[in-house]
Amino acid sequence: MKSKGVIIIEPGVDVWPHEERTAEALAASGMTVRFLRRQEGDHIRTPDVVVDGERWEMKSPQSPDMDKVRKTLRSALGQSRNIIFDSRRIKGVPDFKIERELRKQAEAIRQIRRLVFVNKKREVVDIK
Repeated sequence: MKSKGVIIIEPGVDVWPHEERTAEALAASGMTVRFLRRQEGDHIRTPDVVVDGERWEMKSPQSPDMDKVRKTLRSALGQSRNIIFDSRRIKGVPDFKIERELRKQAEAIRQIRRLVFVNKKREVVDIK
């Protein structure tokens, strides 16, 4: 049985509810998740979290359009080469289709170092 991870939210750090739900799934799989304070200023993009010592950007899109998966991943690369993609807010598309598209894009977009998929069942799948 995996040990349960931890979620760390320091005072003054703003966390969106969907980000917290993603962190809960990661912690349930044994990871330590620490939310980062967003940097202020023009054109400054900060990753959302540190997971087990590495900076990650979380994405939880709402669009059921599979073209948006690629665009969302490219957008995340502006903040980190490590990306967590959560499908919970995508309605009308089964997880297997989203996972298939993520695997395709993980191969096509070479800048992605790591890609983790959190599906609607809250399972954490290591894509890359």
